[in-house]
Amino acid sequence: MGPQEVAQQTSVGAVMEGPLEYRVVLTPALARELTANGHAVYFQSGFAARAGFTDQMYIHAGAQQCATAEQVYQNCTIMLLVNPPSTEEYKYIRREQVLFSFVPFAATAAAQQQQRELMQALAAAAATLICYSSIVSSSNPTFAPVHYAVCNTAAYLGVQQAANLLANSEGLVFGGPPGAPATSVLVLGGGPCGARAAALAAAAGAQVTVMDTDLALLSRISSSSSSSSSCGVRTLQYSQANLEAILPATNVVFGCAIPAAGRAPVLLSQQQQQLLPAGAAAVDLAAAAGGNFAATKPGSIENPTYSSSGCCMYTAANICCLAPKTSSLAISHAAMPFVLQLANRGWKAAVLNSVGLQQGLFVAAGCCTSAFLAAATGCTYTPVEQLLQHEIQQLPQQQTAIAQLKQQLNTFRGQQQGASFTVEA
Repeated sequence: MGPQEVAQQTSVGAVMEGPLEYRVVLTPALARELTANGHAVYFQSGFAARAGFTDQMYIHAGAQQCATAEQVYQNCTIMLLVNPPSTEEYKYIRREQVLFSFVPFAATAAAQQQQRELMQALAAAAATLICYSSIVSSSNPTFAPVHYAVCNTAAYLGVQQAANLLANSEGLVFGGPPGAPATSVLVLGGGPCGARAAALAAAAGAQVTVMDTDLALLSRISSSSSSSSSCGVRTLQYSQANLEAILPATNVVFGCAIPAAGRAPVLLSQQQQQLLPAGAAAVDLAAAAGGNFAATKPGSIENPTYSSSGCCMYTAANICCLAPKTSSLAISHAAMPFVLQLANRGWKAAVLNSVGLQQGLFVAAGCCTSAFLAAATGCTYTPVEQLLQHEIQQLPQQQTAIAQLKQQLNTFRGQQQGASFTVEA
């Protein structure tokens, strides 16, 4: 990617996340890019320590240190968060401020209430919220770079944890040495997380089956595995009959159907889970989105496991925090082009010229522009085209190609409402 045109100078900041979140998006490398483009960068002292980045690294990159979160909010036009602002931070949100964050699924009544209160705070400040995981590539509207990065990291860590569980509980390893059978692994979901988990488990020697409803996707996985070292991967159409036939011989089942936004599909009922052999491991990598297993109780890396129907369940919603530095670098690198676009041009100009940012725009100037979030919070849904119609009319068609962008956006939104449980990135 070449250098971007800088139409404005702005200020960008990051603050300490909650106690269960170790990742950051504002890495020293991203701070360096922002300051090189003429932007001011502010950070709360110690905010990135759990991710392995020191205050001195940020100072060396040209960022300015603040003692409190309030000081960062007051100094910045753009905030780079991992999770949405905490309740205590609502009062710090500046008028017309832009917030980048993930928007996790609100599974409990308390989380749903907090999400509604966040929407009220954003509306009161006429603020803008962009969801990292829903940002798509402008050249490929089915590819979500940040979501892809998160899914891949979760897959690596999930396979590691599954191997540990199996070794500790059953004395098994994924790969069978000569004379010993290989472990049988079932992956539910063939999107970015499932494809990566399958490849890693197969590379470790397991016999892997990937199940999905998307036959074209399964065909690509089969083609990829046949041309690589992942020769232990086979694919199978997801159906109740196929699932129940394979479960009794499965040592490890992964839930890998992770949506970019909203609740994950439930693919394994409690009755079906009882078909697994005693001592099997069930690793739900979609736990943060409610889970792919009916028995999933989202936990954390501090308390990730419990027993259910004779299975060892691993359901850490913050599994990526097992490797916070790697996770931070992955999401920061994926988000960097979009952060720079918005910082360099302002959110309206950036959104007008980027299908990717349009899809990630959940709240614009206090109005909810995400149908998913509007339904979840009871807010009124306002299409982004309606909010920006004045700006669209003022710009030449050849300059913005806005008609084409809108067509692509509508096409992508229609694809996201399909019946398949796979979430590609």
